[in-house]
Amino acid sequence: EESVSFHDHIDVVYRKKWLIVMVFMSVFLTTLYVVQRQPQNYESKSSIYLEYSGNMVTPAIVSLSPTAGKASSIRPLDFYLGLFDSRSFRHQVFESLVSYSSSLGMPDNEARKQSKSACNTLKIRPARHRGYYNITVEASSPDIAYAADSIATFSFTQRCREVSQLETDAQV
Repeated sequence: EESVSFHDHIDVVYRKKWLIVMVFMSVFLTTLYVVQRQPQNYESKSSIYLEYSGNMVTPAIVSLSPTAGKASSIRPLDFYLGLFDSRSFRHQVFESLVSYSSSLGMPDNEARKQSKSACNTLKIRPARHRGYYNITVEASSPDIAYAADSIATFSFTQRCREVSQLETDAQV
């Protein structure tokens, strides 16, 4: 009975070096091909703060309004999440994004296609810390991802201000 030494292992590797190189290269080239064929996807993320007051929420931007201390300006979190997920909000973001994409020189049909794709990935999720929420969007272009995120964040804050203003006007 002979024992196998380290030198024996090295000898086998040396004799089969071409087989090892060929297997490595085939795996490497196949992986490279698959990775190169994958479409690039970009993500943009921004954060907002929703101010808590008991079980109710007021966006920090709304808390600067004159009615911030009154019960009518404080709404449940589901109200704001519903506002973000509403069809009218998404349509507003879509139209603004199409306009922005067209201003970059993108053909109208491509601008609509990429804008629709980006708006379909638009999400709002709780962040790590209480009261903070992340708005994220994915797109095939870094410019479109950033613009969609910026437009959605701006539109959401505008929509919250409008709701606050309507409540203020209704109280007067």
